[in-house]
Amino acid sequence: MVSKKLENQRVPLQSNFKTVTKKSIQEGYLFGLFLILLMTVRVYVEKFKIPQVDGREDWILGLNTGQALSIPFILIGIFFMVYSKRKVKS
Repeated sequence: MVSKKLENQRVPLQSNFKTVTKKSIQEGYLFGLFLILLMTVRVYVEKFKIPQVDGREDWILGLNTGQALSIPFILIGIFFMVYSKRKVKS
């Protein structure tokens, strides 16, 4: 029971709208954001994981191995995001 008005209208398969943001021209910004989000979730999930090796539950500063290895990747992600902003300005 579609009205005749709706029957005659065609819906385009592809959108003609193209949005360009500064983020799309900043090389490395999305990669940095991906690293930060992924490793932040990993740090959180590692809290609830069952330890696979005894004695490594509190490896460095109360963090287990997975959490400690995620910290450098978070820092690398921050570096990529900051570096991409500097590159666009110059």
